Amino acid sequence: MIKSRLNFYHRVLSIPVLIFIITFINTACHSNNENNSGKNTKDNSNEDSSGKNTMVEVWLTTGDTSKKLLQQQPNINFKTVTENSSLLIEVNGPKYQQIEGFGAALTDSAAWLIYHQLSADKRNELMNKLFSPDDGIGINYLRLPLGGSDFVNGVAYTYDDISCGETDWQLNQFSIQHDKEYIIPILKEAMIKNPQLKIIASPWTAPAWMKENCSLYDGQLKNEPGYTEVYSDYLVKFIQAYQEEGISISAITLQNEPLYESQNLPTMGMDWWDQVNLLVYNLVDKLNNIKANTKILVYDHNWENYDYALNVLNDLETNHSQYYQAVSGTAFHCYQGSPERQSDIYNIHPKKDIYFTECSGWYFSGQDADNNFASDLVWQSQNLIIGAIRNWAKTVIWWNLALDQDGGPHLASACGENEGKRCRGMVTINTENNQVSYHVEYYVIGHASKFLKSEAYRIDSTTFPGIIETVAFQNPDNSKVLIVLNSSEESLAFGVKWKGQYFDYNLDKHSIVTFKWP
Repeated sequence: MIKSRLNFYHRVLSIPVLIFIITFINTACHSNNENNSGKNTKDNSNEDSSGKNTMVEVWLTTGDTSKKLLQQQPNINFKTVTENSSLLIEVNGPKYQQIEGFGAALTDSAAWLIYHQLSADKRNELMNKLFSPDDGIGINYLRLPLGGSDFVNGVAYTYDDISCGETDWQLNQFSIQHDKEYIIPILKEAMIKNPQLKIIASPWTAPAWMKENCSLYDGQLKNEPGYTEVYSDYLVKFIQAYQEEGISISAITLQNEPLYESQNLPTMGMDWWDQVNLLVYNLVDKLNNIKANTKILVYDHNWENYDYALNVLNDLETNHSQYYQAVSGTAFHCYQGSPERQSDIYNIHPKKDIYFTECSGWYFSGQDADNNFASDLVWQSQNLIIGAIRNWAKTVIWWNLALDQDGGPHLASACGENEGKRCRGMVTINTENNQVSYHVEYYVIGHASKFLKSEAYRIDSTTFPGIIETVAFQNPDNSKVLIVLNSSEESLAFGVKWKGQYFDYNLDKHSIVTFKWP
């Protein structure tokens, strides 16, 4: 699943910009991506003339790491004129998608490290910095592998592991006891830190006895009577078991990376018509029966092969309309393709939401984990916080929340290990000295998660691709949040216009800034 998934990750747009074309770009690139049609509702709340001398909070992260998130910069004020009309960002009122949240995956590895490697005081400090909206970055969405993934402290597992050749049609051997040891305790602690926390679950594989090769690695679900139905029962039973622990599963994807199978890692191939069959026989009906209010997402793989999601949605819409209505949307990963593919799905199925559910930072063994901080900051901000959201994503979720100093624990060959690569968690927990390090993913996510409230909307903002790139939001309390990335190779000055007022700002190259005002 993470095979060549990281080879392209450090692509960073480095575009020389001639000053004399900026005015033209300002005109050509005003407002949102051209795909933002069909879901806009006009909101005139930003168009009055009130709010003179409005104070703006400023939070900055620079590519040279001299300033990082949570070190607030001096406030600035709107004024009546701007000195930067050539690079003018207009923040306007039309609303687009509603944002659900930002976060990372609580893999078995991440939960084990947080629970077992840190003292109570250090764990509390870390959990505050991750989940508290006041003392940290306010993560409010976690992705949970449904059973083991390639990042486990031990061996791969599911919730119904029995000997090959046996069957368990009634799921009498089903148990989440493994999760109760440290995954569920960390989830409950996170829910206390942030009561708005939501959880999306994704299975890496069905139990081996349900698969054609009787293995957690590689293979597909058995194409025999009863196996699709019992796998539906398995997924529903997981949701029920977590409900009994006081944990609601907000959404579920049908299969993590269904187009990837590995003989070395827990995976399961799933063709697009198999996702249709899983929904029809009988996952949707069974979820309705338990009144779980769990959203169903299809696909859950890379931008590049988005036609898979189109096939699922088109078939359901044409042949199974009631099940089409039950699907909330599509989930995407970052490892191939570009975020514009999300808009390709949205333009055909505008009533189906878009979720971005996985991307991992990485580095080579022997390197410092933050060796490419500036280029990672630009790529992640450009493609995820800005790119994915401007292309209708309601979530941005990283891969591992925490890993150790060796990019683990994980199964052999995970994350390109055979090529000398290591995945990077949002934080590193060093098992030799129990110190915690915060990486670029923490700061990139924090530029959004710390400032956006649950149910915020994306709103219109001018963007200049490859130069000054933006995304803007309106919170339920009507406050505005503007995120600006300088992806160019030089410091640039720009202006911001809102309600007929302006402020100016100079942003270093390879840097990101969040502005927030009432």
